[in-house]
Amino acid sequence: MARRRLPLVLSLDVGSTSVRARVYDAAGRPLKEADASLEHPMPTSSDGGSEDDAGSIARDVESAIDGALRGVQAAGEDIAGVGLSTYAGNVLGVDGTGRAVTPVYTYADARSAPDVAALRKAFDSDERYDRTGAPIHTAYQAPRLAWVKRERPALLRKTRRWIDLGSYLYGRWLAAGEVPTSYSMASWSGMLDRRRLEWDLPTVAAIGIDPRTLPPLADYSDGVQKLAPAYRKRWPALAGATFFLAVGDGAAANVGIGAVGRAACALTAGTTGALRVVVEGTPPPVPRGLWAYRLDARHSLMGGAITDAGSLFSWLTRNLRVPGRKALEQAIAEMPPASHGIDVMPFLRGERSPGWATNATAAWVGVRATTTPAALVRASLEAIAFRFVLIWEKLREVVDAQEIMVGGRAIRSSPAWMQILADCLQMPLIEATEKGTSTRGIALMTLRALGVIASYDSIRVAQLERYTPNRSAGRVYQRALARHKALYDTLIAVQN
Repeated sequence: MARRRLPLVLSLDVGSTSVRARVYDAAGRPLKEADASLEHPMPTSSDGGSEDDAGSIARDVESAIDGALRGVQAAGEDIAGVGLSTYAGNVLGVDGTGRAVTPVYTYADARSAPDVAALRKAFDSDERYDRTGAPIHTAYQAPRLAWVKRERPALLRKTRRWIDLGSYLYGRWLAAGEVPTSYSMASWSGMLDRRRLEWDLPTVAAIGIDPRTLPPLADYSDGVQKLAPAYRKRWPALAGATFFLAVGDGAAANVGIGAVGRAACALTAGTTGALRVVVEGTPPPVPRGLWAYRLDARHSLMGGAITDAGSLFSWLTRNLRVPGRKALEQAIAEMPPASHGIDVMPFLRGERSPGWATNATAAWVGVRATTTPAALVRASLEAIAFRFVLIWEKLREVVDAQEIMVGGRAIRSSPAWMQILADCLQMPLIEATEKGTSTRGIALMTLRALGVIASYDSIRVAQLERYTPNRSAGRVYQRALARHKALYDTLIAVQN
């Protein structure tokens, strides 16, 4: 490996299945000896809940930091900056000392569905949608806080601030008073006026909470310093570091995969999936069905997300008697497009873009006694691809991308799935070699905030393989997509 370039930065990523800490040099290269991760799956419950313990998350992140710093502390090196991304759509309540008094509620918590229905009836409008960049849905904070107010009033009374997980972690580690929430994390709550960069007071008023319980806002690049004494002793390599505010993991992934600008689109498929583009300048209007968040004060992130991507693939392989991974991949690759006769609604944990159906559930239609596990998996992967197509049909109204950069552990592990996506989207897909696109993105954003690099795309991403769409397969998928839409209209209309 080439000689490392200083300064070094620590990149932290709190995902929906794991936490990771990784050190990068000034050229955006990870240090192999300074990389640590721990599994931390997002809890769910049978009543639609998804909440976690803030202290448990913090301890895992801190253990990962311990592991990553061993490699640099042994060499006597210091870290100049720390960046953090977390799964978006998280919120927790803290008291006046910063102690968590509620669980961390995640984007996957669907218990606020009744509150969504009430808020949509009373408050939903195209103007509010464009102002906040997000619909009213269980993935966002307005109905979630309305649910807490309705179902957990004692917790509401104990809460002095509603903050994001990143602000909680920094408040725990730093002797810096109250840590602001970044524009990125605030916009992912669905409660930020994305043009004025302040809390959207009509949304706050609609749910009936005190606006003073919302945290102050700042750009991610407004760094915070001064570790608390206990953590200064634990992490001497971070003693002089600047800690930059948390951003959503999707925003970091776009930067990490090299998809910045209207001509550069990114598709990621890990546990969840998303198709996104970074836009500079004045935020454009949001097509209904998509969302638009802030990356920072100058950049917006527009796109759509699906809740189940790799999670559906894992659920199928865990619950079906599928062949080994290599044999399954071969069986999927050899199967002609849409030849199984199965239509799938891939909604194990509800739907986000583009329909935002809060009560959507999964369904497999057309299953016969002769249906094989591989056919069920192939049909499901095609259905996930169809959901990306529906997002892409709306996103291309505002972007001019000629190819799509692809990342995410789930999709990169299956070349057959990559080809299915290329054929369904009828767009060339470029697989990036970079692993950990969110941690790489956070590293680049940290280097930019430190003034080491001039822009997010200053360091180019390495590319691995190009998947070219098959036109004949595309025509087959167009017919299958029409059936998929018809089934969605029938089943989801019944559910909602």
